[in-house]
Amino acid sequence: MLFPAGRIHVHRSVLLCDSILVPDLVQAFDLYLQGNWGEIDSFQSLMNDVALASGEAVTGKYKSSAGTEFWIRKEGNTTHVILPKYKETCSLRIAL
Repeated sequence: MLFPAGRIHVHRSVLLCDSILVPDLVQAFDLYLQGNWGEIDSFQSLMNDVALASGEAVTGKYKSSAGTEFWIRKEGNTTHVILPKYKETCSLRIAL
């Protein structure tokens, strides 16, 4: 583990998304905490590396096994798992 995750907040839209499974989240978190930022460009990767030293936000972009993109972002002492802003919904599980 390269850095502590702190408090973890998984956004409701991620939890309700049929195409993001728990193994997808576990795999992404494992990569993220090791400094593998997923599917970001080299500039953002460098910015993340600098942010680790300065305590600024660090963002990783990952895809589920079904191809749904989600982000992991640490700000302060909280790590958020969110859907990208341009994709605020996906196929949702509805329990009746």
